[in-house]
Amino acid sequence: MLVWLPASLLAGLFQAWRTALQHRLRGELTVNGAGLVRYAYGAPVAVVLVAVYFSV
Repeated sequence: MLVWLPASLLAGLFQAWRTALQHRLRGELTVNGAGLVRYAYGAPVAVVLVAVYFSV
């Protein structure tokens, strides 16, 4: 099965979402604050991906 295609599409979707969120937050927060929020939103996604990886 071609796993790379859906994985690439999802990665592009998450990248676009992250960039849009970063641009919106930049007006309200400092650059460092917006970066911290970006990493805080990414942490649960990383945990889920690691859990899925180890369960398979």
